[in-house]
Amino acid sequence: PKNKDDTPFTGTEANRPAVQAIWELFMIAYEGYFGFTCSTLLCIYQIPESIPYFAYSLFPLYLYKYYALTRKGVGAVNEEVHKAKTQSVLFFFLPCYGGYCVWDLLERMGYLQ
Repeated sequence: PKNKDDTPFTGTEANRPAVQAIWELFMIAYEGYFGFTCSTLLCIYQIPESIPYFAYSLFPLYLYKYYALTRKGVGAVNEEVHKAKTQSVLFFFLPCYGGYCVWDLLERMGYLQ
């Protein structure tokens, strides 16, 4: 592969401090996401009334994730993996969290009892 200025890409680019710092930042975010998922499950189990708040916080995040996945030039190198991620967000996460948000709003407004 070549860089933007047509110079050959060397594997030593990954050893640069800036690349290492960005990698560590992404790993922190990934571990935080795992921690958030675990804490969400614990809260839902201990305090079922907290379910709507998690749905309201996760629905916009998955809307943005879907937006990011559908942008041109963004996504996985493997097209099948990218398609599977996009479809899981579109057909599972958005209906799940979005549906719960709609359901909760209708209950709060008195339409479902």
